[in-house]
Parts: sequence; structure tokens; C-alpha cells
Amino acid sequence: MPKLLTAAFVSGMLAFWGLSSQAQTRLPPPSVLPPTPNVSSPTGSVVRRSLGFGDFGRDVEALQRALVSNGINPGPIDGDYGTLTHDAVREFQQLYDLPVTGIADQETLDGLGVGIGEEFANDLPYVAAVTEPPRYLGRVQRVFGNAVVDSARQGEFINIGRYSSRSSAAERVREARRSGFDARILYQR
Repeated sequence: MPKLLTAAFVSGMLAFWGLSSQAQTRLPPPSVLPPTPNVSSPTGSVVRRSLGFGDFGRDVEALQRALVSNGINPGPIDGDYGTLTHDAVREFQQLYDLPVTGIADQETLDGLGVGIGEEFANDLPYVAAVTEPPRYLGRVQRVFGNAVVDSARQGEFINIGRYSSRSSAAERVREARRSGFDARILYQR
């Protein structure tokens, strides 16, 4: 069950990252935070809820294969969510009366029979994490469409991508920081 961010969690995270505890004053008291959605995910794994432009890897490859199995050409099966994959997802969404966005959201993935995140979680131990409260999810999703609230032993964070290499996760974290978010790399096995 998701837990609300607390001052203790924030202090612990700040201490872990070697930052000043003054940053915690930005957070409102826990009574002001909205309730978090009741999303269950297997302990220790990150389950991404959507795929979109800029995503790459085995999850995108699985999506591309599922599109081909459904008679839709996503271009080369290269694990890169580019224009061809985006257009193929839009075509699938249109054919099956789903909201036509070009983003492979949970409803689209379910329609294709694609489960993402869980199967390859151990192959992608580096998580690009925005350490803002979950109430900032909407803001983060404007920049990173596939962002989801996730949790670790230390508490909740906003997951903006899972990677096999630290350098790939670091690039995503730099992008988040350029967009004004407090972001870190988390290692999860």
C-alpha cells in the first residue's frame, strides 16, 4: 500500500544523497497531500504504465512485436519508440476504439496483450527518479509522458525511466534537472 511522503522519509532521502535538510521545508504537512491512487505492483519491481516517444529497449520491442502480430506495421523491430511506432500505436488505437494518442498507455498495452516493466525489471536496475512528492506527477508527465508514481523501501518517488546502464539513467536525470525537477538515480535489484 502506498505511503504518503513524510518529513522522516524526506530527511532520510536527503541524508542519503548528502543534501541539506532545508529542502524539506518545501513540502506541505502530510494532511495537505491528496490521497495516492491504490496501484498495486509486485514488491521490488517497477511497473511502467505507458510507453511513448523516446522510450527504448525490450519493452518497446515487445510492443512492436505485438503490433506486428495484430497486422500493424511499426517499422523495424528495433526497440526504439519513434515516429513509425507512434503511428502504428495510433492506428491500433483507432481500430479498437481506444483514445487515439499515439502513446501506448495501459489500456492500449492490455489490448495488445503486452505487459511491460515486470519481465525485464532485473535487467534494468538503474531508475531515473524525480524525488518530488507524488502530487507533482502531472507536471512531470508534461515533460516525461511515461512517468508514474513508484516506491522503494525509502518511500515514494516519480519514476521517469528504468535503464540497464547508469550512463543512460544519468542522461535522463540531467534532462529532468534541466526541466527544473529534483532528480536522482536509484539502483534497484
